[in-house]
Amino acid sequence: MTMLSAALSLLIAIPTLPAPSDPPAAAPQPADAAPETTPPAEPAPPVGQWHPLTFEGKEGRIHEARLWSPEPEKANGVGVLLIGGGAATDMHWTIPGFVPTVEGRPDRQTTLDGQPTRDADTIAQALVERGFAVLQWSMIHRDDPAYRENPIRAAGVEYPDSVDLTRSALRLLREQPGIDPNRIALVGHSLGATRACHVADDGVIAIVCLSGANLSKIRGRPADLTERALRAANDADIERDDAIDADEFQLWAQRSDAPSLYRAGFIEMDRDHDGSLRGWELAAQTAIAALINGRTDVLETSDQLRPGLPWPSDVLLNSKRPALVLYGGLDAAAVHGPLLEREIAQRGATHITVQYLRGLGHQLSPELGLRFGPIDPAAVTRLATWLEKACAAAPEPEPASGADADGE
Repeated sequence: MTMLSAALSLLIAIPTLPAPSDPPAAAPQPADAAPETTPPAEPAPPVGQWHPLTFEGKEGRIHEARLWSPEPEKANGVGVLLIGGGAATDMHWTIPGFVPTVEGRPDRQTTLDGQPTRDADTIAQALVERGFAVLQWSMIHRDDPAYRENPIRAAGVEYPDSVDLTRSALRLLREQPGIDPNRIALVGHSLGATRACHVADDGVIAIVCLSGANLSKIRGRPADLTERALRAANDADIERDDAIDADEFQLWAQRSDAPSLYRAGFIEMDRDHDGSLRGWELAAQTAIAALINGRTDVLETSDQLRPGLPWPSDVLLNSKRPALVLYGGLDAAAVHGPLLEREIAQRGATHITVQYLRGLGHQLSPELGLRFGPIDPAAVTRLATWLEKACAAAPEPEPASGADADGE
């Protein structure tokens, strides 16, 4: 079950991959979730300067981009590439306020206030204020007539082609005056986080994965895994269908025939510290318990995500570059987080930080039913603060072997 209708899936849904991580079903917003905010109808006034750019993609198609430059006195010398999710995302990461339904029925509202969200603009502004130069770019070529009519109708891009497009955008960023090609940071959302891992080279000094897809090797779609875990809870006569509290957890543990599932205990399993266990937390612990018991069938057996493309977790773990992995507590894709944390602990990979923000969904925003808002200020502050510290601490790298290449 996906967050949005099939029409919207081109924007934020995850294409089929060996271990896909599709956007989750939305859950009711808990009482302690961050308050709803209202996005601007247009991008916020610039704090620096931005310049329109273009680059060439597959078959000579032109893609639009824009480079934000900070005020000279604030510039820190780091260029940031924003990488949207899904199979067809524009430079703003636009999600329309309404999406079409079947003919004869009214359009369905998808955002909390019916206004489009443009989360890339919000992130770019926050980073520019901290001295970063930021490149936004569109995966959709500018001559796509369907996009002009309605963003959700834009033609999707096959995953390997989207990786090539991301490499082209990265090359464009490095070619800009004042950008050090060896001091680049990548910020990717959802499948964009997967792409970030696949284009990272020696000149990339930090990666931020927001609601990252495929960041563990767990077998199965996150939405299916979480639904299965909740079904098991319901089979144990637990009344709530979205999460279970500590008392319900104990009741379920007593009736379970797999005690090792609960070895971690309620507090450790509650990764986002919201006082409950959601489907992704139960599903992750189920997989971890299976691994503890010697079962490896819960993980994918392929040594690559796709031919020629490694598992993102291997990219993160095998590199020493700092990485922040940030999930919302309402996001089924967060099932990857605990599995990744387990690998981090086993390998002593202290350069990777996994964090969870309670009350937020796949868009790192509040949710109410199947509606969500713009990215929450807490998420923006968290990623911007972390990136600022990580880049400031990064040593001056040797000349990047991939800085003038395709990143392969």
